[in-house]
Amino acid sequence: MEKGFVYVARLIDYNGSFVGNFYKVGKSLQYKVRETQLNSTHLPMDVLLVRVFETDYMSQLEKILHSALLDYRIEKKYNDRRNITTEWFDLEDEEDFNYRIDEIVKNFPTTQEINLISRIQSDSGTTISDKKEFIEAIRKERTKLRFIMDGEDLTQDTSADTYSLALAKICKIVGEESFLKQTVLVRKDKEEIKQRFPKSFKESSVRFIDGLYIWPGFSNTDKYKIIKEHLDNNNIKNIEIFLEPK
Repeated sequence: MEKGFVYVARLIDYNGSFVGNFYKVGKSLQYKVRETQLNSTHLPMDVLLVRVFETDYMSQLEKILHSALLDYRIEKKYNDRRNITTEWFDLEDEEDFNYRIDEIVKNFPTTQEINLISRIQSDSGTTISDKKEFIEAIRKERTKLRFIMDGEDLTQDTSADTYSLALAKICKIVGEESFLKQTVLVRKDKEEIKQRFPKSFKESSVRFIDGLYIWPGFSNTDKYKIIKEHLDNNNIKNIEIFLEPK
């Protein structure tokens, strides 16, 4: 047993906005919501913890999470020496990332997630403006798409599945031939998607619905914008899409 904390962190700039799609999964015997010590070079950004788990098996949990997220892991490549595997992960689909973490943590012994927002609110050493900044950033981190069609809630377990189902339904309304001309995100051949997104493409991320391959590798905000644009451009009135805090 090794008691401590396993955390998920993101880069945050001096304006309180996330930097890129970079996540860090690490461990610590203690934690602060803003880990300035992880940025020893004093760049104009810090590392903000967005999820923290208290556990009796700190090293084991971190190792398992790293394995489960292997396809997102960043490897720094060098010409003159061996490549370096990092604790950082690069991804667009934050919900898939969090879904994998949730599936592991919920079955992991003596492990519980810390309510960071509650901790921030009760921290007497943090200014009111910093509290607001941290809480807003953490809340933006966890969102979910809702999909309503003809009054029926068709929301799926993950936003990637909701987004993919919505695009498949829109495709049927518009007509396959016409819709495939509107977007490269829906194809009859999976290889076409792979060629379009060679750097970010992951086999496990592609959805297959009604004979169509659909690429959901975007943030939930971008998923919402993509669906909304298709609804507006095709004047579709019987579908509603929402982006909600999770």
